[in-house]
Amino acid sequence: MNSKSIKIALLSIAFGLFQCVNSTAVAEKTINGKSYQEYVVKKGETLFGICKKFHTTVAEMEKVNPSLKNGLKSDATIYVPASSQATTSPKKETAKPANSNASNSEEAPVRELVEHQVKPGETL
Repeated sequence: MNSKSIKIALLSIAFGLFQCVNSTAVAEKTINGKSYQEYVVKKGETLFGICKKFHTTVAEMEKVNPSLKNGLKSDATIYVPASSQATTSPKKETAKPANSNASNSEEAPVRELVEHQVKPGETL
């Protein structure tokens, strides 16, 4: 084998190991008759954001994860609802005018709302 073939083989092996590490099984747990799965909190995430992502409330999350009352920490493992899929694509909503008059025949322009998570170093 030449050195190029060896490099390709090593890269293939590394990629295979990377795929195995990223496809770890998720533990599930039933609490009060509802199914939950483990979720590892990422740096910069908020409890409100996680609740929105998994279509649940802060109160429900605190009920299932009592330690959240002391604050959310990155790399912590918490339980989130297993039945609802996390939303990964931006939500599209229609902007509605604050004062909608029935007599006004013109419709307000429709705007698309996009969710963006601010990263360190970004400014307005």
